[in-house]
Amino acid sequence: MVVAASFFASSFPDGLDYLAGKLGFLQKGVSRSAFMKDYSVSFLGAGALSTASSGIIGITVIWCVFALLRAILNFSRTERKGDK
Repeated sequence: MVVAASFFASSFPDGLDYLAGKLGFLQKGVSRSAFMKDYSVSFLGAGALSTASSGIIGITVIWCVFALLRAILNFSRTERKGDK
C-alpha cells in the first residue's frame, strides 16, 4: 500500500514549507542534512523508486520502534507478575 500511495505524492511544498514561504522566513532557516530529505533516498536519486523506498523505510522504522516498545512493556508486565 505504501508503494502504491507513494506514486500519488505531491510535488508541492507541505503546509509548513508553504507557510514559511508565505511569511518570508523560509530562506532564513538552517539547512541540515537528513537521511531522507524531501521523502527520497539520496543514493537512488529523484523519482518514484526513491519515494517508494523512503516510504517503505519509514514504515519499517516505525514498526520496529513499536515492536521494541511492545517488547519492553511485555517484559515489564511479566516482571511484575513474577514479583507477586
